[in-house]
Amino acid sequence: MKNSLQFILLFFAILQTTTLAAQERYTLKPGDPNGISKWYMGRQIAQVMSHYGIGWLEREEREQEENTTQLLKNSSNLPWQHCLIFRKVKN
Repeated sequence: MKNSLQFILLFFAILQTTTLAAQERYTLKPGDPNGISKWYMGRQIAQVMSHYGIGWLEREEREQEENTTQLLKNSSNLPWQHCLIFRKVKN
């Protein structure tokens, strides 16, 4: 009984410290109006996009703006590449 109580207390202590460490990465400050004014590790978190945003994702100029072809070429050299699944849906 005493060992299980110690284990439970240790578990909650570790849980509390990891939660506090994660919360320190978030900051609240104003930014782009499309964001939620919450920042994580220096980058603003965007608002949730619904299925109505598909036009923005499939826009013609996206390749020029984001260089997605180069991203796919570079990702083939990463050790975790097998976790990435890219699929182009053709209409």
